[in-house]
Amino acid sequence: MEITRRESGNIVILDINGEIDLYNAPEIKDVIAKLIEEQKYYTIINLEKVSYIDSSGIGALISSLSNLKKIPGWT
Repeated sequence: MEITRRESGNIVILDINGEIDLYNAPEIKDVIAKLIEEQKYYTIINLEKVSYIDSSGIGALISSLSNLKKIPGWT
């Protein structure tokens, strides 16, 4: 799996390429946690080039969304 970061204004776009599974799903959580630390709350996760995602990958995405929702004023 490869994650590429790009920005458009105050929006961060994460382009993910490859498979998201048990072994690399934590990397997604780490990248989004770093964005939260940088106060980059508006994020688009582009899954266009993801060929496979398992329940661990879905869990990482849901967990990251949950962490973003804990931020005051996040909508």
